[in-house]
Amino acid sequence: MMIKKKKISCKRRKQATAAGIRRPLVVERRVGALKTLIPNCESMGIEGLYRETAEYVLGLEMMVKLMQAMVQLLTPHTCASHIN
Repeated sequence: MMIKKKKISCKRRKQATAAGIRRPLVVERRVGALKTLIPNCESMGIEGLYRETAEYVLGLEMMVKLMQAMVQLLTPHTCASHIN
C-alpha cells in the first residue's frame, strides 16, 4: 500500500512555522549544515539562507570562470610548427 504525501501550500507552510510547528529533524540538520557552509548566515531565517546560498553559489561560479580565463591567458600555448 502506497501512502500519498500531502502537498502543503507555501502559505500554509509559513503559517505552520509561525505557529511553532517544527520542521522535521532531517531538514533541521541540513539547514544547520548549510548555515555552516555559507558565510555570515548563522542567525538568518530559512528564506534569507536560501537567497544567500543562491548568491554565494553564483559568486563561486563567477570566480571559477575568472580563474579559468586567467589560466588560459597565462598558460603558454605550444604551436605544432615549433615542435621539433
